[in-house]
Amino acid sequence: MSAELWFCACLAVVAYTFAGYPLLAIALASRRGSTPLTGSDQPPITIVIAARDEAERIVARLRNAFDSDYPAAQLRVLLIDDGSHDDTARLAESLADPRICVLRQTPSQGKAAALNRAMQHVRTELTVYADARQSFERGTLAALVAPFADAEVAVVSGELHMRANSRGGHAVAADGSYLRIERALRRAESRLRWAHAACGAVYAIRTATFRPLPAELILDDVYTPLQALQRGKRIWLARGARAFDVPGSAIGQEFQRKLRTLAGNWQLLRLQPWLLNPRRNPAWFAFVSHKLARLIAPWALLGALLAAALAQQPWIHAAFWVQVASYIVALIALGAPGWVRHLPLCTAAGSFVVLNGAALLSLPIFLTTRSLRQLWRT
Repeated sequence: MSAELWFCACLAVVAYTFAGYPLLAIALASRRGSTPLTGSDQPPITIVIAARDEAERIVARLRNAFDSDYPAAQLRVLLIDDGSHDDTARLAESLADPRICVLRQTPSQGKAAALNRAMQHVRTELTVYADARQSFERGTLAALVAPFADAEVAVVSGELHMRANSRGGHAVAADGSYLRIERALRRAESRLRWAHAACGAVYAIRTATFRPLPAELILDDVYTPLQALQRGKRIWLARGARAFDVPGSAIGQEFQRKLRTLAGNWQLLRLQPWLLNPRRNPAWFAFVSHKLARLIAPWALLGALLAAALAQQPWIHAAFWVQVASYIVALIALGAPGWVRHLPLCTAAGSFVVLNGAALLSLPIFLTTRSLRQLWRT
């Protein structure tokens, strides 16, 4: 294959991944999408939080969980402390709230093992999963519960939002371009019955849906919804269920989170090979176009760069310098965020490079890391 054809093929992969598929899904959802039934019942629920070394924020997180318009008598929080070296468990117990149950897992065995143990103690029909890092909006719990009035719904996901007024956040980490596109895409997939994952910071399941998680699992928020999907159940995204996060001051923190998530996608393919079988995966098209394509796209970007450098056609060779210039802008956004904080295209370029850099490294990390469990941080 000539350099010119290789460049066009790589460019097509990138264009489909980041523009073609999202636009297709959004367009189809506006014409063919459906919504589940919703109800007003507010049954007892258990909020499960797996935490490790979260002493600085666990008290605020627990108070936020109860600062809800959901009936207080219907709420229970089950905190599983995964081998913390600080006072996470002691501080949670110091609140002396009978609705809080604290379990200790020593030594640390990872999030999957923590959730498996916690679920043995859940007695409510619905379970809500939350992280120690984020906080919920007051109406989040009611919004998560309402779609379970539809018997087809087994998993309800919320949405993650970055607080725009946070101080000290890195400009690229705070950039909302990626999250806005991702939310729009997930809403469309939800309406089309293509949804195949939940937002780990805020989602709920029918407790009976839960299946024990593999010991080294990274992405419980994808694994559990997929088990429901395989059994013909529906995954819904509730726009009124919102969790809020604060961008980190170091871009390395954001990169590490993305690297963990993307390495977890490779792990899912190893654990669940049926995902690549269109006869067994009801959301095969969406899974390949959304999850798998995001893992392949950075390699296509690298291929497009090399092909453009080798191409004889002047317009393609010129594309090499356009790409180089774009990456330089992105690096400036990463290295000197203060210079470009008010230039959306620059911060978006930085976000794009962080995402694809993490995706590029996710495969070698997955192949060379003996235990992916060490990548977990709440």
